[in-house]
Amino acid sequence: MIISSIEKTFRFLFKQKDVLLLGLANWILTNIISLVLISTLAIQTPQPDFQSLAGSLSDVSKVASNIYALILGTAVIFIITSLISIFFTTAVYRYILRKNLYVALNEAPKVYVNLVVGRVLQFLIFLAIALVGVILSFAAAPLLFVIVPVIILIENKLIFMDLMICLKEKSPVDSIKSSWEYSNKFFWRILATSLLLGLIIGIPMIIIYLASVFLLGEIGSIIYGVLSGLTFPLNHILAVMMYVNIGEQRRS
Repeated sequence: MIISSIEKTFRFLFKQKDVLLLGLANWILTNIISLVLISTLAIQTPQPDFQSLAGSLSDVSKVASNIYALILGTAVIFIITSLISIFFTTAVYRYILRKNLYVALNEAPKVYVNLVVGRVLQFLIFLAIALVGVILSFAAAPLLFVIVPVIILIENKLIFMDLMICLKEKSPVDSIKSSWEYSNKFFWRILATSLLLGLIIGIPMIIIYLASVFLLGEIGSIIYGVLSGLTFPLNHILAVMMYVNIGEQRRS
C-alpha cells in the first residue's frame, strides 16, 4: 500500500498537471491577502515614541493597544488565509473527481461550508487534547509529552475527513466518524505513507530553499514559495490514493 499510494499520487500528478494550478493560485491569493493585511495593520498601528513618553501611562496604553491590534490582526490573517486554503482544498478534491478545472472550481462551493465546519471541529479536538495534556502535566510533567503522539494518532485517524466531505459529500460529523472507522487497522501504513511523501518532498524542498535563498536572495524566496504552492495538492491526492488502496485491500 505504501509504495503503491506514492506511485499513484505522482502518476496522477504527471497525468493531470492542471491540478498544480490550484496550488499555485492558493499560494498567490494567500500571499497577496497577507501582504495587504500586514501593510494595513502596520499603517494603523504606529509604534509609540519610547524616548519621549517612557514611563507614562499614555505610552503604556499605546503599547497595550498595539499589542492587541497585532494579535487581532495576526488572527484575522490566519483565519482569512485558512479559509482560502480550505476553498482550494475542496477544489483539488473536486478536480480529482472531475478532472476539469472549471467544473472543480464551480462545484467547490457546495462542499466548502461543510469542510470549514469539519476543520473547525478538527481544531477543537486538537485544542481539547492539548488543554487536557497541559492540565494533566501539572500533576505529572511527563504526561505533557503524551500530547504529540495522541495528536499524531488523531490526525492519522482523521486523514480521510476532507475526502469524505468533498467527495462523498457527507456531513462534518459523519465524515469524522467515517474517517475514524475507515482507517482502522491501517494506522501504521497510513503514517508510513504520509512520512515517506513528506521526505520525498521535504528533502528536495529544503535543498532548494537553502540554495535559492543564499544564492538569489529575495527572488530565491519567491521561487521557493511558488514551488511550495505547487506541492499543495500532493497530500490531498495521496489521501485519495490511500483511500482507494485501503478499499481494495478490504475487498480482497
